[in-house]
Amino acid sequence: MKFSIALVVATSLYAASSVVACAGSSSGVNRRAELVRRANSVPVLPPTVERLPTSLDSLLGSSGGREALKSKFESGLHLIQLAGNQKVWMTEDQILTELIQKHVRFFDLTDQPLDVVADNLRVANSADQIFAATAIPTTLAQKTLVNSLIPKISKANFNSTLTTLSNFYNRYYTSTYGVQSAQWLFDQASTIANSTAGKTVKASVKKFTHTWAQFSVIATIPGSSTEKVIVGAHQDSINQSNTAGRAPGADDDGTGSVTILELFRILVEAGFVPTKTLEFHWYAAEEVGLRGSQAIANNYKSASAKVAGMLQLDMTGYRPTAPGVIGLVTDYVSTPLNTFLKLLIDNYATIGRTEFKCGYACSDHASWYQSSFPSVCPFEATIGTDNPNIHTANDVIKNLVNFDHMVQFARISLGFLVELGSSA
Repeated sequence: MKFSIALVVATSLYAASSVVACAGSSSGVNRRAELVRRANSVPVLPPTVERLPTSLDSLLGSSGGREALKSKFESGLHLIQLAGNQKVWMTEDQILTELIQKHVRFFDLTDQPLDVVADNLRVANSADQIFAATAIPTTLAQKTLVNSLIPKISKANFNSTLTTLSNFYNRYYTSTYGVQSAQWLFDQASTIANSTAGKTVKASVKKFTHTWAQFSVIATIPGSSTEKVIVGAHQDSINQSNTAGRAPGADDDGTGSVTILELFRILVEAGFVPTKTLEFHWYAAEEVGLRGSQAIANNYKSASAKVAGMLQLDMTGYRPTAPGVIGLVTDYVSTPLNTFLKLLIDNYATIGRTEFKCGYACSDHASWYQSSFPSVCPFEATIGTDNPNIHTANDVIKNLVNFDHMVQFARISLGFLVELGSSA
C-alpha cells in the first residue's frame, strides 16, 4: 500500500509512517497532517514532464490521436493519471523519483485498453457510480457456518507461508524474484485446488499474464451463478530506495497474500459450494500504479462480468497497540458494501473498528472502483499508525507482524466470502 494519502489515481498505500517518529507524538501528528495535505494536492512536477495536451477521449476519437498515443508508448513512455484528472507522460526513472519516492499516488495507464480507461474516467467523474449487480445483504444468514469455519484459521500456516514468501529477495514486478514468488503462490494454490477436496468443489487456478514479467494469479471456487465475489491482495513488493534491492514485503503485502491463500484452503477443505462464484486474486505490479488489478478489472468490465463485491486485503499484520482495530477506508469505496463490511466486523471480529479516509485509490480496490465494481478495503490501522517499515528491507516478520491481528482479517473475510457468496 502507499500512504501518502492522496493522490488520485493511485497505487498502493505508501508508508506515511516510514517518516513518522511516533504515532502518538506531536511530530507524528504534524507529519500525518502534512500527508493529508499532500494527498489532496495536485503534485508539482518538473517542466521536463510532458502533459497530455488534450483529453483522452479527444485523442481516441481520431486516427491521428491514436497514432500519437501509439508513438509515445513505443518510445517507452508511460501514461500516468494523477490527482485532478491530470495526465502526463513519464519515463520509468521519473515515475520512481517524482512519484514513488515522493509518496505520490498514481495510476499507470500504460498497457490498459484506453477505450475502457476513458469510459472509467467518465464514470468516475460523474455524480453517480454504478455499482452492484445485485443488492448487498443487510443481515447475516450464514452465522452458523462462518462460526464453524473460523477455528480452522491457522496462525501456524500464516507463519510458514509468510516466512517463505518474504524470504524471496524481493517480489518486484520485473524481477526474476517477482516471477519466482508468483510461481510459488500459483503452486501453493494449485496444490489446494488439485487436492481431493479441491476436485470435489471443482476449484481451479490460473495465471493472468501481463506485458511485464510477473503474472497475477486467480483461484476460483465456482458457484451455480457466474456472478463473482472477489478477495484480493497484491503479491509484489518494492524497495523504494532501490527497486533492485531487498524488499521482503512481509506486511506489504505478504500478510494479505497469505491470508487469502488460507481462506482458499479453508473453504476448499470444508467442501463449501457457493451460490456465487468465489475468486481469490493475487495481483502483480500494484506498487507501480495498480497495473495488475487494473488489467483484470478492465478485462472483467470488457467481458460484462458481474461482480457482487470485491474486498482488498493490503496489509493486515501490524497492530500498533493492543487489542488493535480494523481500519475502514471510507472514501472511494462502495458505501453499501462498506456498511455490509461493518456488519461483518461487528459479528465476526473480536476487535473494534474505526474509519478513515486514505485518498483516492490507496490500493487495488481502486481499480475495481474505477471500473464501477463495488469494492472495499479494511486496513491494519489508520493513516500514520500503520507499519513504519514498509517499502524497505526492514519489512520482515520479526518487525511488527502480528499473527493474531491477521486472524481478525481472516475472520471477516470468511464472512465476506460465505455471506455474500451464499446470497441470492
